[in-house]
Amino acid sequence: MQKKAQIAGSELTSHVSLNKGDAGYAISVEMIVTIQCVDQETAEMLVHEAHQICPFSNAIRNNVNVDFTVKTA
Repeated sequence: MQKKAQIAGSELTSHVSLNKGDAGYAISVEMIVTIQCVDQETAEMLVHEAHQICPFSNAIRNNVNVDFTVKTA
């Protein structure tokens, strides 16, 4: 289902890490999303749903650990 929200001025910062573990190297991503003009619950829902339909997220799912921090402004 498509959601509509005015999110102009929102920001995304990402940090990508290459970590060595017992099984070899693994990539992890931390994404800090700041969404303006919506409440925290709506912001988290928008980020979750975007992550589910994003082609890049789909390509790396189950291969790269992605953690989100969602903020409102």
